[in-house]
Amino acid sequence: MSNNFHNDKIQNYENTIHDLNNLIHNILSSVDLLKQQSARDAKDLNLINNIEQNSILANNIISQLSHNPKTEKNKIELKKLLEEVVALFNNKIKLEFGGDIFFIHGNYLDLKKVIFNLIINSLQAGDNNTIVKISLSIISTCEAEKTKFIRLKISDNGKGIPDEIISKIFNKGFTSKSKNENSGLGLYITKKIIEDHNGWIDVKSSLNKGTTFMLFFPEYKSKTNLKLIKNKKILVAEDNLFQREVLKDLLKSLKVKVFTASNGEEAYDVFINKKPDLIFLDEQMPLSSGLECAKKIRTTNNSSRIVLMTGSEKINSSADDVNKVLYKPYSFDELKETLFELL
Repeated sequence: MSNNFHNDKIQNYENTIHDLNNLIHNILSSVDLLKQQSARDAKDLNLINNIEQNSILANNIISQLSHNPKTEKNKIELKKLLEEVVALFNNKIKLEFGGDIFFIHGNYLDLKKVIFNLIINSLQAGDNNTIVKISLSIISTCEAEKTKFIRLKISDNGKGIPDEIISKIFNKGFTSKSKNENSGLGLYITKKIIEDHNGWIDVKSSLNKGTTFMLFFPEYKSKTNLKLIKNKKILVAEDNLFQREVLKDLLKSLKVKVFTASNGEEAYDVFINKKPDLIFLDEQMPLSSGLECAKKIRTTNNSSRIVLMTGSEKINSSADDVNKVLYKPYSFDELKETLFELL
């Protein structure tokens, strides 16, 4: 009895996560479509970007609560993220950057935690007169490298870090705070998160003058060459009418030919008749699931390129079944890069 009750609770929980992921996917895909459809003024774009960033944040929070937390990364406008974090400090932080827009590829919630933690550290390093400044700039590590990096600097005019401990501050378990003080995220974890974003962190400090943390992230650049996918044939199988139509419109904006199906059996028929170059299958569909349909397609043509879309936390599939799994909500950039990767 207790085992059945426990299993029912797990199943209800997983169903809830699946439904929430699909709802957020509806919001984010609608935002992507709005961005593609027409030019908009700055006020409209700010509202759209606000909806997008908060939806991404909600998705990351859901992921943190799940049994299998995802570390999904999305295209992030770094200035927007900084402004959101700084707003929590009642404008005590000075932002120093111009009109340039800086994009990185990262996990919104993790980066928000990192920046929040470093600001807290800077404020705790001084007194009520402490000034914390944040700036952004583009750098190149050397002329031969094509990849550019965004440098995020967080500086304070606090008491500084003594020479004897500055080399230890990123060590696991190290803290200069007393047991009664909140140690926050920790610089060891901060460093790990930044490295997980293919970046690095550095620090410079002078006693009684202040400390500067410098975070470096690769600048986000889309790898998609739209000329290579023009007029390719794409099959979209999705039982949710709204998601099917939005995905179709997003794909058509990339100048590809799109065929649709509302269930697994219909998808297989379209596959036989239209011979698509790439197939998108929703995991949960009537008559035949996405995975069942994929296996059936593979028995007919083992070289078919198939993407499984799901709002579930984890899918038990292998490379023999599908080429790639897209976990909802996924971004328009992820969609484009999937096409570029598989076509």
